[in-house]
Amino acid sequence: MTENALYKELLRPDTLLAGWHLAHNDSRDDFVVDPFGHEDFTNNLTQRLAFIVREVKQGRYRPHHLIQTDVPKSGYSVRPGDMLPIEESALLHSIAYVLAPRLDSRLSDSVHSYRLHKEWRKRVARGRSLFQESDDEIPFLKGKTIRRLDPIESWYQAWPEFEEVRLGLIRKKNYTFLTNTDIAAYFENIDLAVLDSILRRFLPQEPLLLSLLFRLLDSWTRSTSTGIPVGRGIPQGNDVSSFLGNLYLIPLDQALSRFCKKRNATWIRYVDDVEVYSRDANTAREVIPVINGALRALYLNLQGSKTEIIEEPELSRRLASSAQATIDEVCAQLQELKSSDPKYSGRASALLKRVQPLARQFRVRLPKSVHKLNKHDNRLFRRILTAYGSAGRAYMRASALAALTEPPDARVLKKCCRYLEQLPAKYHDDAVDRILEVIGATPTLIPYHVATLLDTLRRLHPTVARLNMAYEITSLKYRQRADWLVRQKTLELLAVLPATEATALKRANNSLMHHHPFVRRAAMLMLARADVKNFRTVLPLLLNDPDPPIYRLALHWHRHLQSKEMALRALAAVTNRPATDHLFLFGLHWLYVLRHHEDRSVVVAVWNAAERHAQSRSAKVQWHLRYLSTATKWARA
Repeated sequence: MTENALYKELLRPDTLLAGWHLAHNDSRDDFVVDPFGHEDFTNNLTQRLAFIVREVKQGRYRPHHLIQTDVPKSGYSVRPGDMLPIEESALLHSIAYVLAPRLDSRLSDSVHSYRLHKEWRKRVARGRSLFQESDDEIPFLKGKTIRRLDPIESWYQAWPEFEEVRLGLIRKKNYTFLTNTDIAAYFENIDLAVLDSILRRFLPQEPLLLSLLFRLLDSWTRSTSTGIPVGRGIPQGNDVSSFLGNLYLIPLDQALSRFCKKRNATWIRYVDDVEVYSRDANTAREVIPVINGALRALYLNLQGSKTEIIEEPELSRRLASSAQATIDEVCAQLQELKSSDPKYSGRASALLKRVQPLARQFRVRLPKSVHKLNKHDNRLFRRILTAYGSAGRAYMRASALAALTEPPDARVLKKCCRYLEQLPAKYHDDAVDRILEVIGATPTLIPYHVATLLDTLRRLHPTVARLNMAYEITSLKYRQRADWLVRQKTLELLAVLPATEATALKRANNSLMHHHPFVRRAAMLMLARADVKNFRTVLPLLLNDPDPPIYRLALHWHRHLQSKEMALRALAAVTNRPATDHLFLFGLHWLYVLRHHEDRSVVVAVWNAAERHAQSRSAKVQWHLRYLSTATKWARA
């Protein structure tokens, strides 16, 4: 390979374009999601990517800070949740696009996480992930595109190949001992200097590319109280970090391979979950200091509470549990059913009867033990919610609501909320009441927990009687009210609830003064609902805003308001989506923005796009339809 060949490949326009698609795909399951799905960055995408290339070539590129929030783990602990600015995510994914094909072969076959997909070229061409674990492998739900992917729990098992290998080691190779361990605060403690040395050993001819990569990673590390970067940690919550984390553990993999070769044992790894299978107790114990020594050399530590030795017959009982297999089979069969089938309800009920004995234990146990669920039961509970949620059955409703009152980890929290959203609308009023009660009466909730509950309220469709929740939301006196993520999700919720134009303008003006860009972007949702005169007065002022996320969005809207062609194209995109309540709310900001257009035909098109949802049973949707009918009446007269 010639000197800096991958670096030159990175700077090609088609490479940055592939990186953009990878980043946009990955951003759908970020811990913090942009209110507009980065649609304003897509505008003039070619020029934006060309600008990034020029900045990198000239050595002028300077990364920005991460967007960070604490995400709940089991019990009362938290871990950092990171989100990259979209332009930097595009650059990072472009780097991974050229690096991964060169480095994946360096990983042992015993590593089963975040490996390069066999058809990665075809997948990238379709805007999908490079890696096998991506959520775009999730099948479509009953023939309809899943617009909101769950980053934590998909239809399929999170690690099917890993599970298959584990069972094979017990059944075919007759191993009788398992040493299972985990790494404490893994992503937060990855030493960038060590990672740099590992990658440079594999790619000695790529100094420019690796220098760029570590300039990005260094800029994202946390700092001490005196402002000194610690030089440790990589962003959590994206595919590229998971792949880099795999590479960081290659020295551990090599130590395990040497040990297992001598002791006739076998090891496998999924991210930081390490398992060693052996046939005697001494080997099972002796591998622990081997793992510990390799990790200490990497400035990592074993997680003592998750390190254990399991022997037969307990080993077979745990790994060969029929409960998980039953749930997975039922979920797969439910996914095959078509909701339009007249016999759908009966067939779904028959399938769920197989799950009911397993589900009953969680109806009895929760909420008292939700934060104490072991790894197996935690996953089993989430899969049960997946099964009942896919069929829209309320059997687990009490358990899901009860779990929200405890401090669940992010996986359980997201799954419970997703389950409640999937239930028929007749259950939404009660869910709204319970969620508001949890937010208002539980002072120990961390901001991410509150924000997730607010986001769930945005997606629920209560009756007219519960559409007055805006007052309750704005008057809640919880401690986290000043947190930026809570404020962002509050604005996103208020943007889909009934409000006068004056109230919307007041909320927008208050939050446009906030320090955080995501809060200000969410405030733009409220600005779109202001009256025509004030909207047209405020929007031009934002074109001169020094904050790129704000002026970029303002410019995006301004161009659409100045161009009939662009406006109609945006409305066509809204119209071409399925006429569901969720997608109506997803595109609602375009209906409000473009109702301010001066061209009569555009305003008529706004109403035509809205009227497609006239048959909706959602009181929330019907309120917006009544408002838009009045707001567009002058153009339709």
